[in-house]
Amino acid sequence: MLAYFPTEQLYYLRIHDIIPAAVTLPVLGKAVVLNTKKLSLASSRFYLAYIVLEFFRLKERIGLLYAKQMALSKTNANSAEADAEKTELEHSWEAYTLATAYNTFRFPGALHWYVVPYDPRFDSFIFSFSLRGLYVVGGALNPDPEPPKAGLDG
Repeated sequence: MLAYFPTEQLYYLRIHDIIPAAVTLPVLGKAVVLNTKKLSLASSRFYLAYIVLEFFRLKERIGLLYAKQMALSKTNANSAEADAEKTELEHSWEAYTLATAYNTFRFPGALHWYVVPYDPRFDSFIFSFSLRGLYVVGGALNPDPEPPKAGLDG
């Protein structure tokens, strides 16, 4: 994200003519030309690299989660502290699952924008895949409320 955000912001500022096409940098003492196509391509490549690195981070995280789960399964303590650790582990697994789903559904769109020759045939696929991802991840973040219990309203 360290490289993606600045290039994306420069692209936005340049495409809306907020900053000029050539900017003089005081450090270099010369004008730098801001090409919008190159900025867009660089930002999408940085974003794709971020998502790929995020998958590697999730791979490390699952190893830690398995190790923690094995350590908790070897202890037979039934104390409140052990229950709290098990609950925390369950929440960590949920967070891992959501992060994996989120990155999985972001990856095709980032790959689509990474490809240099833009191909509009993939737009509908990417859009439907992203909507499905939004539904899955959004539904997991905001689950439906419990159905009302049967009984008399007093």
